Amino acid sequence: MDDWGGLAPEILTNIISRLTIQERWTGPMFVRKSWLAVCRDPYLWSSFDLEPWFESYPESTQWWSPDFERKIGSMLRSVVDWSDGGLTEIRVRHCSDHALSYAAER
Repeated sequence: MDDWGGLAPEILTNIISRLTIQERWTGPMFVRKSWLAVCRDPYLWSSFDLEPWFESYPESTQWWSPDFERKIGSMLRSVVDWSDGGLTEIRVRHCSDHALSYAAER
């Protein structure tokens, strides 16, 4: 098959589920609208774990800024919404209390 866009959503979900959160966030969401829809499947968002990414960059402890915190908070709120109530784990740094409260309320 030359056109990956023709993959059944179930197959695409299976493929995307094997990617890290960082890979999902920076890759398939931007390929085409049908892939973005699959990336928003609640099945993919039971966990929001950015710790492996932060741990791979020792300097990440110095990344905090109000803008960076807003970006992490925005990511968390999106994941909360996409998870449709199925988010069970959050592991993240540089996240505001407001974003964590948003997650807890939902």
